[in-house]
Amino acid sequence: MIDIVTEYKNNLHKVVLHCLNKKNKYMVHLSEEERLQERAEGKQKGEQKERIKIAKKLLHQNMDIVFISSIIGLSEKEIELLN
Repeated sequence: MIDIVTEYKNNLHKVVLHCLNKKNKYMVHLSEEERLQERAEGKQKGEQKERIKIAKKLLHQNMDIVFISSIIGLSEKEIELLN
């Protein structure tokens, strides 16, 4: 009986993995702590992209780099590189 249950679980695991895309397969093998870390890093990257997008818009409106830096949280050097 135990062998049948184990075999069923293994086959089910294979089927599920087959249906997942590459990123989701990767996430299945991570611990909960690692998954939370991955999500936090993804959120940080998204927030950084949004700050860059806003900084570019402000630059196009001829706003001062020092002002943009103080509002957005990017360094003046980072903002100069966007220009």
